[in-house]
Amino acid sequence: MAYFAISLLAGTAFIQFVPFPYYLVVIGAATAAIVEVFSIFGIDDNFTVGLISAATMYAITIFI
Repeated sequence: MAYFAISLLAGTAFIQFVPFPYYLVVIGAATAAIVEVFSIFGIDDNFTVGLISAATMYAITIFI
């Protein structure tokens, strides 16, 4: 829950300077929090969280 809140706060600060849709910030923060929860399987979460969150946000922009 804290990871989602901090990610959302950082994303909100980011979109103050860069035009970016807010719904993508929420989706990215939620995806990052979910990936972080399931990163207990020994995979480096510093790599997977960013990669999967970015891929999810990119896929949303393509399909919507």
